[in-house]
Amino acid sequence: ASNFTVEKDYKVDAERVEIYTAQGSDLLHPVQILEPAKFSCFYYQKIDKRKSSHLTDIKLVTLSPIDLVVSMQNAALASTVISCLSDSLSGDDLEDESPEFRSLSTQDANRIARLDSALEKEGNETSSGVLTEHSIDPSYYGNGKGRDAKRVVRLKMTSPEATLTVTNDFQGLDEALFKIIAMNCVFGGEVSYSTLNDKPCFGCNLNTSILADYFDSASNRWENLLTMPWELTFNSSRAPQTKVQSSRTRMSTTFDIESNPCHVSFSEHFLVNVGAASRMWSVYSGASKKATSLVEETSKDDSIIKRRLSRSMAAHAARSLITTLPYAIENHCGIDSSYSIYKGSKRYPLPPSSTQYFRFELFPERGSGGMRTYGQDTKHPKSVTIYIGDTEIRIKDMDGETSKSRKSHFIPSIGVHIFVEADKRGNSTVLHLSSHVEIHSSAALPFRIAVIGDDKVHDLGLITKPTAARQGSKSLLEENEDVISQSVIGIPAYLLRDFAGGASESLCVQISPVLDESGVAS
Repeated sequence: ASNFTVEKDYKVDAERVEIYTAQGSDLLHPVQILEPAKFSCFYYQKIDKRKSSHLTDIKLVTLSPIDLVVSMQNAALASTVISCLSDSLSGDDLEDESPEFRSLSTQDANRIARLDSALEKEGNETSSGVLTEHSIDPSYYGNGKGRDAKRVVRLKMTSPEATLTVTNDFQGLDEALFKIIAMNCVFGGEVSYSTLNDKPCFGCNLNTSILADYFDSASNRWENLLTMPWELTFNSSRAPQTKVQSSRTRMSTTFDIESNPCHVSFSEHFLVNVGAASRMWSVYSGASKKATSLVEETSKDDSIIKRRLSRSMAAHAARSLITTLPYAIENHCGIDSSYSIYKGSKRYPLPPSSTQYFRFELFPERGSGGMRTYGQDTKHPKSVTIYIGDTEIRIKDMDGETSKSRKSHFIPSIGVHIFVEADKRGNSTVLHLSSHVEIHSSAALPFRIAVIGDDKVHDLGLITKPTAARQGSKSLLEENEDVISQSVIGIPAYLLRDFAGGASESLCVQISPVLDESGVAS
């Protein structure tokens, strides 16, 4: 009965494994992280008591390409979940509560003593019938065989193609950073050790071919980061030295890396994007730590509630840095307009002197959620249609529009020209509608702008410095809702009809500084 062999063999076939994020219990607006993948996993275990060996063999084979897209918001979410789980499982909450000891009564002490005696007696009677891994043969350790017992764990993994794409979606951005593709990846490893020996031996090998691209935001295209495939072979091992004779066993660890030439090419835009992503992550981490420290300093109760409150405040502060509207349209042409996304039937209002922020919904490919695609990989261009009167202005791709020059569009129903231009403004891509004339202010004082024409004065509103923050006084916009305060004012196109068409050679614009709270100019 002492010489036995136990074998276990398992196989798991996965046809469709995917990962995606969504909002709420209804799983709204899903975004794909891992496209559906197919793989097989094999697990084999053999325990041979006669040879004192224990073998575990694990094999993982992917039967379809792996496409993984990780954003910085995904990394922040994973970091928060892991932190909460580690805090919950660490047991620190229980350590804060000081135990309260009470003396047992004589009756309780006698009852515990009787229970202990009964359990000990029952355990002695049944221990001879209980079989454990090393209780089958009593001489297992006594004759020294246990010292030669070997345990071997083998791991093999094969993947035909795996793609990792990293994107930056912090603070209103929606840009790709880089993409790494591992072709024909083969990995094998083995760890062997004795049950009573603390010096394990291992060996592993890796062979793959790596491709890499970076996203150039200036041209809105993927460019080659590695101009040629980089073939890499890695071997490592740790085993006792055989050439050196010594009374003590000495371990030797070796690493062998065989690599083809690595040809790298990148532009300054790649360095700028990576540097910006690094700074945004630092701001995110700093906000979490700052919120935690502020709560800990202001809280007087050094207990579980304080730690939970600090974590909640830190998560709230970090989430406040994440915006999800990377696109905008601003109307400075002075004409009521509307717009639609992806040639949709729903139109969104775009009143004069307003800026409307939005985002494009993602289209699903093979998975349940929408897939983030950039540059040449985009199958659905981010198109926008602007409606002014009976005229439609079509923007085929918002991302590609930033590299194009300013364009003019004639509106027959009104008889004016409208100019359209897209540019990167901060972290957003903004589509700007304007007339022939725009007024920008960099002065510290606010100014009232008006156009004199048609025998009357057309008040356009109040223009202020973009970063000016007048403290200690009420905003004129709060006092009079009819007054529009902004940093850029476009003269309405219909007021420029005669001037632009050549019927009038002059344009009269009145610019008056506002010096007091009543709005009286001097």
